[in-house]
Amino acid sequence: MSKSKIIIITNPELVAGFRLTGVDVQEARNGEDAGEIISRISRVGREFGIIGIDEELNAQVDPDILAEVEEAGMPLIIPFPTAGIYGLDKIKKEEDYTANLIRNAIGYHIKLKRG
Repeated sequence: MSKSKIIIITNPELVAGFRLTGVDVQEARNGEDAGEIISRISRVGREFGIIGIDEELNAQVDPDILAEVEEAGMPLIIPFPTAGIYGLDKIKKEEDYTANLIRNAIGYHIKLKRG
């Protein structure tokens, strides 16, 4: 089976919204729940190629689980920002968020400037 399906792991407040888009969604109240879901997805079925996860939940997931999935190469875990949706004080500038993603991916800090 092709690993082209996407699944979203997010908090209870956003589950309904993601379900309206038609993607598969799993609810996680904390990092432990999210880690269990990720482990199950990566071991059973292998039908999902991409896991989109709330970045705050992702930060709470056991690093060993994330390392195991990364080592296997599939599924790809892509954290997405939700702080702005919650109206929290943790809202980041777009440039800061993008720079952080690049730094995490390649291991270098890149400062982005507007033209």
